[in-house]
Amino acid sequence: MSFVSFVHCIDTEGPLYESSTATIERVQEIIGYQFSESPSVELIKRLKEGSVDLQGREEEVKNLLHSHRVKLNTDWYQLDEMLTELGKGEFREKYQDSEGRCWAFSWFCLDHIGYSDNPRRRDIGYHNIFDHYVEHCNSHNFDDGVYLHFHPMSRYREAHRCATSYSQSPHLYETFCRRLIDRNWFPSAFRAGFQAERPDSHLFLEQWIPFDYSNMSIENWDEIDKQSDFHLGRSGNWKGAPNSWKPYHPHIDDHRKVGNCRRWIARCLNAMNRIAPVTKEEIHKAFYDANKTGLPQIVGFCGHDFRDLRNEVEFLNRLISDSASQFPSIKYYYDNANQAFQRYMKFFETKPNIPQLKINFYQELSDFPRIEVKLISGSVFGPQPFLAVRSPSRNYYHDNFDYFVDEQIWHYAFGPDSIDIDDVAEIAVGCADGWGETSVVSLVRENPRCSVFKEKVS
Repeated sequence: MSFVSFVHCIDTEGPLYESSTATIERVQEIIGYQFSESPSVELIKRLKEGSVDLQGREEEVKNLLHSHRVKLNTDWYQLDEMLTELGKGEFREKYQDSEGRCWAFSWFCLDHIGYSDNPRRRDIGYHNIFDHYVEHCNSHNFDDGVYLHFHPMSRYREAHRCATSYSQSPHLYETFCRRLIDRNWFPSAFRAGFQAERPDSHLFLEQWIPFDYSNMSIENWDEIDKQSDFHLGRSGNWKGAPNSWKPYHPHIDDHRKVGNCRRWIARCLNAMNRIAPVTKEEIHKAFYDANKTGLPQIVGFCGHDFRDLRNEVEFLNRLISDSASQFPSIKYYYDNANQAFQRYMKFFETKPNIPQLKINFYQELSDFPRIEVKLISGSVFGPQPFLAVRSPSRNYYHDNFDYFVDEQIWHYAFGPDSIDIDDVAEIAVGCADGWGETSVVSLVRENPRCSVFKEKVS
């Protein structure tokens, strides 16, 4: 029987501070209109009321300054107050799916790295946000999951900006390396910063990550195109992408087109936001299509942890309940990002074995020191696993494996053309499979004075 999975995807970026001056500057940037008055709390108040003459732009600005969008968790104390309530059983149990399962959050965690200007007081550092949410999830018995979110480096290294080039963002690879080596973790699902994908990020994801919740296509894209930060394809450009709730495989040349690439892209609209918002019509469409076609649907909602997620859950659950009552034969589930896709794929096929990697280190007199990585069971999503190396001085490196004649076996030699073995303290290899199951194996140097590596125990 068909069903609908609902996934609340949170761009998990930690606290966010915004001064009144920065709020006014942001609004001016978005609408392309300069206010005649100097920025102030009083000006923001009158803009919210719509009492400032903006030559027909009053409602647009009121929408931008909606209380849900400007009231922020400005520090970890405020954010943790919200997380504490979200983690209570009495909160979650108010929102249950067809099987009585509680609301689930999918925390897509970001590392703020390498910035020189931080006016929004972002929490800068590897693992800071990731660790906070792993601990939060581990302390509660819900189906929440932790996944990957990424902001490409802005040209002028401003922490409140998000560029689009992954190839010019070296902290992307270091983030992968550090989460593999330091946290024994590899991602299975992803959301793009500002929902912006380009050919370099498209090809990067095709190598490593099976589930992508970045599509925010809507039928009337012209409404989005009117916003200066999205005009002519700036930022997240999903014009022409599928706007049904059926996930798709992208085309190799354009992630918005249906093709034969490996990863799945799910549609994910914004909860209580100005761009591509979730509406009652969109929720109705998910139930209607599941009922009419007999095929499952995946509905993604996007939020941010620096906003009040309690309001979002109440709003979204109300929309879902209203539509579900009209389709009593269609079950609906509150899933995390992995569960939704696994539930979707089980509708069509049997789940395969979980991937298992084995890593061996060899040091032979006639050859360079090398590792051999074997796939013992299951499958690898992309063409190769991800290789991460940590040096004794705590530098992190990524490199490609060497191919040989054997399938499901990868080699890497440590030498003058790659990484010198003396510059290796730890090696980690990770992968996901097409079902979002992951595997990580690691070797650590036993003694700094000799090239002997042993398996690392997590």
